Amino acid sequence: RSCCRFHTLEHDWGMFALNTIHIVFLDASHDFETVLQDIDNCLKIPSVSLIIFDDYGAEKGVSDAVRVFVANGRLKPVSFMGEGGDGKPWKLRDGREVAEREAIACEVVRSQ
Repeated sequence: RSCCRFHTLEHDWGMFALNTIHIVFLDASHDFETVLQDIDNCLKIPSVSLIIFDDYGAEKGVSDAVRVFVANGRLKPVSFMGEGGDGKPWKLRDGREVAEREAIACEVVRSQ
């Protein structure tokens, strides 16, 4: 069903400016540079107030990019989510074991 898929690098994020979007669930590329770009694009949507980052605990590129925006005061972590909530490691489909939580929700910090 290609009609409903959005590729973060190949499609125009401007299409979202026509809508009011409050929450973004970001489950896309895991490399650091692409995640930085995805976060920046999310922040350009004025109505976005919360971004949920899937694979935060499993992919270094995701967690490192989120930490950059947290350190710069653009995101504020509010909750960990998903696998790992019981404190036990969990496994990815590829067999890797992950000790960190699966996802993180971050509030968007807007300058006044």
